[in-house]
Amino acid sequence: MACYGRPELGTHHFWLSPEGHSIIFDPNWANWHGPVKRQIEPGLHLNNLPELDFLLVSHAHFDHLHKKSLLEIDAGQGIVVPQGSGSLVKKLGFPNVTEMKVWEER
Repeated sequence: MACYGRPELGTHHFWLSPEGHSIIFDPNWANWHGPVKRQIEPGLHLNNLPELDFLLVSHAHFDHLHKKSLLEIDAGQGIVVPQGSGSLVKKLGFPNVTEMKVWEER
């Protein structure tokens, strides 16, 4: 799987474009993560965001499932979130939501 682009968005958040797809993991463009201020600028800014196929959220901590950042993003194929987080992202306007258990494969 080849990956291209400037993948790092911040501390734990990144963008991949394997084989013509565009995927963001744990998108977060906040300047503050709780009491901690962002130390580096994101490698990819919201206004330069490519068309996305998927969003993936690894877990439901505020710095990974960041509601304000998710509100700014449109993912054509939907969003994958941890089990129990689906109703939250549906309220944010994502119609195609997939919930997965830890270590679940599909």
